[in-house]
Amino acid sequence: MIKVDKQLKAGDYTVLLLDSEIPHGRFSKLLIDGKEYKPEIVFDLKNSIGISAVGEFEGKEIKFMA
Repeated sequence: MIKVDKQLKAGDYTVLLLDSEIPHGRFSKLLIDGKEYKPEIVFDLKNSIGISAVGEFEGKEIKFMA
């Protein structure tokens, strides 16, 4: 189970800092609290992924889906 450890606001995006590595498999969407988000790769932060959304994601489970 991967959880959001912290989050950062970056313009129109929220960067999610995760408590473990992003899966190496293929994925095209994220599922958080039953809602789907399109992921954006964050190149400069380890174990991080971006989404075009505003909200409170810290402590929530994140699922990577094909």
